[in-house]
Amino acid sequence: MSGICRRSIAAPLAAAAIAVGLSLLSAHPALADKRVALVIGNSAYKSVTPLPNPAKDAAAIGAMLTKAGFEVVDAREDVPAADMKRMIRDFSDKVRDADIAVVFYAGHGIEVDGTNYLIPVDARLERDIDVEDETVSLDRIVRILDPAKKLRLVILDACRDNPFDRSMKRSLSSRAVEKGLAKVEPSNPNTLIAYAAKAGSTASDGAGANSPFTTALLKQLTVPGQDLRKSLGYVRDDVMKATGNKQEPFVYGSLGGDDVTLVPQSQTAAAVPAQVAALDPNSQLRRDYELAAAVNTPAAWDAFIKTYPKGFYADLARAARTKLDSSPPNTTVASKPPESRNTPQPRDAGAMSGFDNYAGRSFILEFFEGQQEVLPSPGLKHAPREIAVYVKSMDEVASRIAYIRKNPSFKPRFALGSLGGFNHGVQVTYDQGQLKQLVLAGTHRIMTSITSFGNSCQATIAYELLPGKDRFELRNANNEVVSISALTAERISCKVSKGDVVGSPPTADAAPAAKDNPRAR
Repeated sequence: MSGICRRSIAAPLAAAAIAVGLSLLSAHPALADKRVALVIGNSAYKSVTPLPNPAKDAAAIGAMLTKAGFEVVDAREDVPAADMKRMIRDFSDKVRDADIAVVFYAGHGIEVDGTNYLIPVDARLERDIDVEDETVSLDRIVRILDPAKKLRLVILDACRDNPFDRSMKRSLSSRAVEKGLAKVEPSNPNTLIAYAAKAGSTASDGAGANSPFTTALLKQLTVPGQDLRKSLGYVRDDVMKATGNKQEPFVYGSLGGDDVTLVPQSQTAAAVPAQVAALDPNSQLRRDYELAAAVNTPAAWDAFIKTYPKGFYADLARAARTKLDSSPPNTTVASKPPESRNTPQPRDAGAMSGFDNYAGRSFILEFFEGQQEVLPSPGLKHAPREIAVYVKSMDEVASRIAYIRKNPSFKPRFALGSLGGFNHGVQVTYDQGQLKQLVLAGTHRIMTSITSFGNSCQATIAYELLPGKDRFELRNANNEVVSISALTAERISCKVSKGDVVGSPPTADAAPAAKDNPRAR
């Protein structure tokens, strides 16, 4: 279900983040821990159907660990058996003096007679006895982590249904080859083995850019100061929610009573401005800013500014760094943001690759918003909605967000601005080949990702409560507040049209009860 991380080593921020991690050794005692990681993702299998997500998943995990200041991140994708065994052997040398050692594997795995094996891309597995020769046992990986002093962590996004067993010949009719991976019980303390799905069950690749398990790991694993057990618990919750309780991650092993964090919390963490917190949680810019704010040293802000040298968020970072320079030691530095403005997104040529698939086109999303109403009328309701985005150019992007109703009091919300700018609570950005739209509502944000394939498109829509909110709030036709426990987007359709289908904004005589009301439904 995952992939590898060649991109993370080459990325400018990754290199800068390594320097940041080293510079923190004197700033925080916990950061003196030597942290090493091995990341392997196998996607391009030669004997079975390739997996869609491994390369992207592992690339993201490797980049995340590098930016978190890990001293060593050995990462590769689509690794054959001989190279995979050599990587593990070489990594064992780096674990000998490490405090924290992490292994992330994404790809196919197999259980034979209760033993778990990870499968290289060149494995054929024509017979069950080939497993010992053509794969790598999980036991071997766990053993090489033994020297790590504080934490040994193995993460396996590999609990898929085994495609090799359909043609594999059995040497003994009684020999068991099972789907998923078998339960494990680490013999050493301070060892955790995290499965994407509990023993004996299988995991999903998902329909997004990353698997549900990896998506949750990227969100939770390196939250500064967060205990690892809590992070993995949140990962479980996120995956179960994303899969409708069909996939339950599971963790084997135990830790002691002290908190164990992969990224310690800086004693002088900077506040994250509202403009950054409003971004899509999956935005790389937001993750990088939050990591710099959590570390909050001149080197951390320099690393961010080096990667994002121009634009609004670079200005915020420079303001935070300036205040850090002028603040006394051991005080919390809150970066007060400049006034919100419609500032263009940085337009690095590499980052904007593929934008031509969006320019000059409109994207129309139609879906049903599932509303689990609590008050005043408990029950599940469905409201038809439409989101339209027209990308004329990088400097001119128009949006329309509407409920599809005959009631004239519910007026659409219109926004017009450049990529990266906020207008009427709407921001449209372009990131990693996708058009992303963020809509701020009264209690929550709506996050849309659109992938264009020329004359067709796909989209995902997610809802997230704003900090400090425990319920979604909308308004009904009588302008009454409606309390909702959950909002979901169902039956999403995505259509592409050439030219502008967003249309003109409403006139000044729009009904005052609902005009520009972000919570009207």
